[in-house]
Amino acid sequence: MKPDIREMPIDELRVVKAYRDLVPKPLAKDLELLRAEVRANGLDPAHPLVVNEDLVVLDGHTRLEIAKDLGLAWVWVTVKDLEDNWAEREFVIKANLARRQLNTAQRAELGLKLLEIERERAKRRQQLAGQLYGRGQSSPSPEEFLRQWVQGLQEQAVQEAVCRAPVAATQTTQTGGDEKVVPNSEQPITCSQAQDGRSLEIVARQVGIGKDTLYRAQAIQQAAQQDPQVASDWEDAKAGKTSVNRVYRKVRVKDLPQHYGAGIKTGPFSLKVEPPPEPKPERIYNEEEKWELLWMVAD
Repeated sequence: MKPDIREMPIDELRVVKAYRDLVPKPLAKDLELLRAEVRANGLDPAHPLVVNEDLVVLDGHTRLEIAKDLGLAWVWVTVKDLEDNWAEREFVIKANLARRQLNTAQRAELGLKLLEIERERAKRRQQLAGQLYGRGQSSPSPEEFLRQWVQGLQEQAVQEAVCRAPVAATQTTQTGGDEKVVPNSEQPITCSQAQDGRSLEIVARQVGIGKDTLYRAQAIQQAAQQDPQVASDWEDAKAGKTSVNRVYRKVRVKDLPQHYGAGIKTGPFSLKVEPPPEPKPERIYNEEEKWELLWMVAD
């Protein structure tokens, strides 16, 4: 079925920061090439902007910005009807994964965002389960609760099918110090056994990197919240100046004191070299003490 593509006034489209900032901005050289193409030929109706029913832009933020800068009054759009905010965020990420040239760190960050979306969904399912058994903080209308409950059951059925199915093997390669795999953005990311790392594996394959690389990016992101230097190194990785593995090694070195030598003053696992103990001064005995010692030895 062909998508419904129509021309629409540019002023009627809305931009939501949360969607626009989900994906990294294109490089300056790519931005200039796109600007020159739009200036020469206009926007291509074969590649329209994607909006939801409220005319919020989901895909095509860069093209929309260029069109506004060039003074275009109309743009080509197609409407994408998705069930909720989570599905729209997933669409924004996957649309850019399929089209954009992204490095390993950028793909890893998008993978972490997909994992966050699934955590939010799981939290919502727990809230619905609590409401079902009378532990919820608020009670929706019977119609709304029934709709959400049926939707949750459908999602759970998909999750269990994914958990039972084996993950297709893909070839892993090394690129710029980071492992890379063939992406599979069509595979669902939800899994009721996410604790065992399966969702991490599925998401890694969706974004086209190895599971270990995504795990390392997760550790880096957590460390970056407390350490400005790690945050700066992570930005360098996303800019292509360094690799995920190099930043991860730095994080591991900084974490060593927490794992080895914590609370140990000396020993082979200590990271801090303890100075040698001070020698005890030699005691000097007076004449009376010497005679007492002699009598003790004689006895």
